[in-house]
Amino acid sequence: MPSRWPAEWEPQQMAFLGFPSRGDWYRDGGEYAQREICEVARILSQYQAVTICTNPDQVAKARSMVSGKVQVLEVPYETPYIRDTSPLFVIKDGRLTAVDWCFNVYGGTQKEDGSWVSKWGSLYATDLKDARVAQVLADHMKVPVVRSDMILEGGSVHTDGEGTLVTTAECLLNKNRNPSMSKKEIEAELDRQLGIKKVLWLPKGVHEDWATNHHVDNFCCFVRPGAVLLAWTDDRSDPQYEACQQALELLQSTPDAQGRKLQVHKVYLPPNLFLSEAEAAAMVGEKLKRKAGDRLPASYINFYRGNGCAVIPAFGQPTDEPARKAIQAAFGESVKVYSTPAREILCGGGNIHCMSMQMAQAVEE
Repeated sequence: MPSRWPAEWEPQQMAFLGFPSRGDWYRDGGEYAQREICEVARILSQYQAVTICTNPDQVAKARSMVSGKVQVLEVPYETPYIRDTSPLFVIKDGRLTAVDWCFNVYGGTQKEDGSWVSKWGSLYATDLKDARVAQVLADHMKVPVVRSDMILEGGSVHTDGEGTLVTTAECLLNKNRNPSMSKKEIEAELDRQLGIKKVLWLPKGVHEDWATNHHVDNFCCFVRPGAVLLAWTDDRSDPQYEACQQALELLQSTPDAQGRKLQVHKVYLPPNLFLSEAEAAAMVGEKLKRKAGDRLPASYINFYRGNGCAVIPAFGQPTDEPARKAIQAAFGESVKVYSTPAREILCGGGNIHCMSMQMAQAVEE
């Protein structure tokens, strides 16, 4: 059955957003990160339908923070990074279908008592609610589900909608994801489920994006067929420099699935950002200990591309507006690029793209 995973710039019928509320990931129980994601919802709602997904105990609060144009849906989960637990919405034989992948807590392991342990400590309870998010969203939207036995988070992959996928080997080939699958077997499953004919394997992602094993959505994405945006630094002393050089070399030397040479648009990273004493002190919880001075994996590539718009993160830095202009230039005048504060979301380890998932139109045009 032929499959095609539409690109993010193709028409969407829904944008799903997570609602952060974990006190060990965000300060003050996610209060400030919630404000930031609600502003993202407000901007997007001017262009398309938006649904905020939230835990049962946060539904009333979420509704009080958004306008009536934004829907609020009860979706039990532990991570608000909907990108990684949602299905990927694909077209199979002209019909919208949700592909439900396996989720193992970003490369974590399950103990004998049923609880899950991630790379950064005991983070999940026995009831792995995140593993059911895909089914909940598909049922809500009345979309049929197909399941894959492969472990994959949505933030680890980007597509051009024409058979090319970009990812990082550091994540998708990591032994903590699919140790029994070879590279060719992983590529074959991506083809079977998503219609991918060419995989661009970037070696690494953004430095200190350790929580996800360096998801590609924080580093590189397609802006249109034949063109990508790449997070960039010229600072040779920065650990990020080598990863940028490796990625640029691969992208410039490897054609896409249609045989095109890729055009690479560089988007400079913000100055190195670190968790402050005040931020660390306001993150409370026994499951994850945060400390001041931790480097934050800040990148402007971690944005949402909607219907006629893009919403990119801002960090209160002089680089914010140049990054917005660079992304605006890459998209062209047909797309309005907005920059909105997102440091509070960043403190949880991800950003706007991680906190969102697009649902394509139901049928092919």
